Amino acid sequence: MMLRRYILVSLLIIAPLMQAVTVDAYEIDTTRVRRQLKHKRSLGQKVLRLPQTIIKLPLHTVEGVVGLVVNDVILTKPVARFRSLFAKVDRVWGFYPVVGYGSNSGFKGGFAFTSKEVFTKGERLKIKATYSTNDYQRYTLIYSAPNKFGAFKRPYFAAGYRNRPWESFYGLGNDARETDEVTFGLEKSYVGIGWHHLLQPQIRLNIDGAFHAQNIYDGEDPNLEGDIDSIGSNLGLAAEDLAAVRLMAFGASLSHDWRDSEGQPSRGGYEEIGVTYHHGVGRSDDLGYTVTRLNLRHYLNIFKKRILALRLLVESIDPVGDSPNVPFYLRRYLGGEDDLRGYRRRRFVDNDLALVSVEYRWPVWLTLDAFMFLDEARVAESITDDFDMSGWRYSAGGGLRVWNDNGLILSTQVAFSDEGMRFYLQLSERL
Repeated sequence: MMLRRYILVSLLIIAPLMQAVTVDAYEIDTTRVRRQLKHKRSLGQKVLRLPQTIIKLPLHTVEGVVGLVVNDVILTKPVARFRSLFAKVDRVWGFYPVVGYGSNSGFKGGFAFTSKEVFTKGERLKIKATYSTNDYQRYTLIYSAPNKFGAFKRPYFAAGYRNRPWESFYGLGNDARETDEVTFGLEKSYVGIGWHHLLQPQIRLNIDGAFHAQNIYDGEDPNLEGDIDSIGSNLGLAAEDLAAVRLMAFGASLSHDWRDSEGQPSRGGYEEIGVTYHHGVGRSDDLGYTVTRLNLRHYLNIFKKRILALRLLVESIDPVGDSPNVPFYLRRYLGGEDDLRGYRRRRFVDNDLALVSVEYRWPVWLTLDAFMFLDEARVAESITDDFDMSGWRYSAGGGLRVWNDNGLILSTQVAFSDEGMRFYLQLSERL
């Protein structure tokens, strides 16, 4: 366990150094190979290289045959038409299907609408709506104004509603037991404004403010305990841990994005640090806390588009003054398709979390990639006081992903942990 964490952390530390060394190097990919100058070898050199040549001969033969067959297939007219479907199209507006599957939500479907020109050129509008077999609902709207406001380079407006009636909860802490699983319902609404400004071509400052209303109610999973009062008494939660809240949130973040592509980065990285202050209003006016977030990603092109993707995520909640406990559903959590993928959503909950993840990706065909991953993470009440190197949870698995220049189109994942297997499906979720 300690050796695995040491390797993961070491990779994250040396990734920028390796990237700096290789960023100007000639990149070998699957379609282009640097032409080597031929040097005459002496008879002695030829004799010494003979065993190596014999060993490599079958590999070169297979590579040549496969290359010939693949090229013959790809260059045919029917395949060329199919490939054109994945070509980048600069549409002014368009609809996309949204499909997904999760352990709690079940199968979900919906649509996303995007527009680059609502009233004037340069605007951005995105509307998304989904509904699932377990009555999960999600509706979001994001509107970005054009860059015509001086220092406020791109102001934006966002609003959304989400209802999750089958959410799982296991108690607080990194040692929460799977056998203590209960169900609850969570309703979330928000409306917010903000703006982001490019300080440099790769550096962006984002400032935003939003109003949040969140309600908790009895869960609807018939196989689990779902009464809120019983959940509180069984898991030792205080009244403020279960309270509905109304919050104002004000945040700022600074990001550095030097990836060579959003859909499938093969080199570069993304670093973001942000702080958000939350203050209760109305019946929640005594609640106050800050959330600090550090998100680091690095991508290394090891060989012929074989990519090593590294991620480090740290999040921390700090109460302000004499604030009561932050309700459990507002705390940081692990589990689900975005982090500790071998566990159910919200499997581990507490104030702070740390996650280290490694993915190895390789091309299959066109914009289709396969990947394997290893996640390791844990939560803690305080990352500075009681955080240690023991008790880390890990999961591993793999999947397939289809992408374009704008982002991830389709992703399927199978993940494993000591609590079983999880399957995830996402279509158009990241566009």
